[in-house]
Amino acid sequence: MLIEVVVFLLFLCLFSITWFKSEVKTKRFLIKWLLASLVMPLCVLFLPHSLLSDEFVLFHWPSAIVLLALGGSEHHIWYVIYIWFSGVFLNMVLYYLLGGLVHLLFKVKRL
Repeated sequence: MLIEVVVFLLFLCLFSITWFKSEVKTKRFLIKWLLASLVMPLCVLFLPHSLLSDEFVLFHWPSAIVLLALGGSEHHIWYVIYIWFSGVFLNMVLYYLLGGLVHLLFKVKRL
């Protein structure tokens, strides 16, 4: 639990620094990356498992590996929700960092 809080606080610091120091174009670009990070978790949640291969899901949602913590046994609903939100949050962090790097590379390439 402590690790998740530390990661959340670090992401919040990173997000606030990059968000308030960036221009409107950068904000739009990063919002698109954050929205893209939610597509695969929503697909996994609402589409039948037969439509999605495990490799496809792990490629587009790398933090889905967190769902392995659920195992094959039954858990309390709050634990399942906590694990799902942890996976989605980690995915948002990964996509935000990746989007920031891509935006930085585009900026450097234009110079």
